[in-house]
Amino acid sequence: MTRPTLPRSPRPPFPHFRLLALASLFLLAVLSLLLDMREAALAAIGAILSLSSTPRPAP
Repeated sequence: MTRPTLPRSPRPPFPHFRLLALASLFLLAVLSLLLDMREAALAAIGAILSLSSTPRPAP
């Protein structure tokens, strides 16, 4: 006889995905500013702001 299992909450495949995405977008923004690519830098900064301002779901 098998034991009933409780449904698990879905976990992201990589737990620090948001931090990794923010760090890579920050590096993209810095490199774009250094290479004088303003449009790419503004797009990266906009993506950073949209990622960092989204509320996290409550546990």
